[in-house]
Amino acid sequence: MTDILLVHGSWHGSWAWDGVAATLRKHGHRVLTPCLKGLGSDAVNLAPEIGLFEHVDQLAALVHEEDLQNALLVGHSYGGALAHVLEGRIADRLCAVVHLEGAIAAPGEAIIDMWPEARRQATLAQIAETGDGWRVTPPDPRTWGALNDEQVAWLTPKLTPQSIKTYRDIFPVDLKAAPCPHYYLYADDRVPQPYAAVIERFSGAPDWQLAATEGGHELMITNPDAVMRIIEVALESGTLPPKL
Repeated sequence: MTDILLVHGSWHGSWAWDGVAATLRKHGHRVLTPCLKGLGSDAVNLAPEIGLFEHVDQLAALVHEEDLQNALLVGHSYGGALAHVLEGRIADRLCAVVHLEGAIAAPGEAIIDMWPEARRQATLAQIAETGDGWRVTPPDPRTWGALNDEQVAWLTPKLTPQSIKTYRDIFPVDLKAAPCPHYYLYADDRVPQPYAAVIERFSGAPDWQLAATEGGHELMITNPDAVMRIIEVALESGTLPPKL
């Protein structure tokens, strides 16, 4: 049995992991799927001061409260950003880190710096017009690719707004990496691939393995088999094939 911490992405909640978590639990693992502050079931408590570091603090506290040991840390999208900042704080408790299209900004930069200028300007206009200057409305899930009509209908009403502070908080320049294997799964059917710079940065980096798959951004929903496969490889400290 392994402790596994699954961290959801922007506008999501713990529900994003329902299918994957159920499968992992059937395999005997202890799986935690926290809902980030102000999101999902906690959306009523969303506030402008909730940022990336508030979420990292929340996750770090949970790791210690639950006494996770030799744990696997998995982050999707924005959850990958949190995992990347968190891992150095809990390095002695990790066996591996898995990213599913992790939004990992470079040290000294923020997630918003990764966005194309058109997206950045559209988001700032939206929060000014309809978000009280800070609340980011969820996008149409179809923009994430590969979702069928049934999945879009299921997903859309579950998404909740998020504070712009989560995207403006700057990654520390002195981030510490955990001395364990890191795995990164991205969708090569997303054209252009929004995380191309992240993929390039970690390709060939020590302790990092990258693999491509299909299924757009919502891989937990569109391609849970690939998600389970990369988790299985990480649990074994194995080698990723180039394509899952």
